[in-house]
Amino acid sequence: MRSRSRAAVRRGSDHRFADALDASELYLTVRVRQSFAKISGMLESSDEEVHAAIRSCAAQLPAGTVTQRANGLFEAEHAERLWLVTPDCRTVTGVKSLGKL
Repeated sequence: MRSRSRAAVRRGSDHRFADALDASELYLTVRVRQSFAKISGMLESSDEEVHAAIRSCAAQLPAGTVTQRANGLFEAEHAERLWLVTPDCRTVTGVKSLGKL
């Protein structure tokens, strides 16, 4: 199991996250696009296919386990992946496979 090294987790943050997250409007960093393509076996896929797959997965994030780090970033665990989302829920800054931690 993964260790949690956050200084604090804010309670009630999952409701704000679910209300604010709009997968169709998320900004996807280059790092996220590359990481997602690698862990999803989509390295040869077009940018459009990768974007669509990320947005499809991101739309399901509120159904996963959502916590907020002391630094404000949201951490969402869903479908064996860990996602990092900015406090305003507009940008995905990281994604990794939980099986590879």
